[in-house]
Amino acid sequence: MNKYVLKINGLYDRLLSAAIARNERKKLYRFINNHKEWFTDKPKGSAEWKEKWSVLGSTDEVFYRWYSNFIGEDLNILPDDLMHNVIEPILNPMRSRGLYADKNMFDKLLKPYFTEFITPKTIFRCINGGLYDKDYYLIEEQKAFSILNEFDLTFVVAKPTVDSSSGHNILFYDNDNGCFLNRKTKEKLSIESLKKTLGDNFIVQEGLVQSAEMSQFNPTSINTLRVSTYKSVTSEKPIFLNGDLRIGKKGSETDNVHSGGCRVGINPDGSLKKVCSDQLGNRFDRFNGIDFGQQDFVIPNYENVKLFAQNVSACLPHQRILALDIMLDCNNQPKLVEYNNYAFTVSAFQMTVGTVFGDYTDEVIDYCKAHLKEATRIYLTY
Repeated sequence: MNKYVLKINGLYDRLLSAAIARNERKKLYRFINNHKEWFTDKPKGSAEWKEKWSVLGSTDEVFYRWYSNFIGEDLNILPDDLMHNVIEPILNPMRSRGLYADKNMFDKLLKPYFTEFITPKTIFRCINGGLYDKDYYLIEEQKAFSILNEFDLTFVVAKPTVDSSSGHNILFYDNDNGCFLNRKTKEKLSIESLKKTLGDNFIVQEGLVQSAEMSQFNPTSINTLRVSTYKSVTSEKPIFLNGDLRIGKKGSETDNVHSGGCRVGINPDGSLKKVCSDQLGNRFDRFNGIDFGQQDFVIPNYENVKLFAQNVSACLPHQRILALDIMLDCNNQPKLVEYNNYAFTVSAFQMTVGTVFGDYTDEVIDYCKAHLKEATRIYLTY
């Protein structure tokens, strides 16, 4: 490969990493300025923390200052900048990331460990503008709606399958005597309207009803479990790391914190923490009229959720770190809404339950230190 091309792309990668690191620092400094009363004293261990992580590159103690306020002064606190610029590109290489991230590929990728669909049932899908059925056979538009009518569904969900996050552009269509209408605009479901809103890559799936235990937190949104897994670099075994519950704001159709929702940490035994937090770091014990500080809640079937997440991880051999969104259906069985193999949200765990890698932190640091040359977003071949 031309050495000048490599130099140019190396420069681009360094500039991109610097911009991401700066953005992550600015974000946390903004949060800290909104909570100055928390930071009258410098947390203990700051120097030791910075020394520990410096083997992977330059970082800022702002990450330690911020997260130690939530989970205590722990040297394993993961800095966001090194996660995005070093650890993610090494553990989830760019050359294979795109295909694994495409939600239209989930049904193909997840078959090895599951005998049935673990995602909501696919009605039809659009890949690069072409329409396909659930088994990836090319179909005409008329056939797509014929398949839709074969299902006795109360509602369906349409969402983009590439470059999507935070619940953006998720569309709900309710069944009105056999005609599916957009829940907000009342527009009739059509391929033309889907492509106009979602582009050429999307999926239409059955709408699932969550369990009564999960609905109690907010009945208008699917309240999902955000859990993380790590495929060990020494044993190659998938490991369940952490989990939190995401609850939508009353009346909202989505549960993410960007739409006014909150997070609640989940203890290893499935019981919920006594405090909620929003995306700005505000903490409270009441949300949607529920007093989490005074009541005891337990996520049903949580041990099965852990195994479920590990099995999903086992199906993705090139991806070592995942954040999964899992719902519990009406029978409290886990269903995969999606998984994320990039832009890992460190704060989801380090503001609610604990450090991201926990006891596996040193293992991850040692591995990434030995593979620093692979910490790049640039993958060229021609």
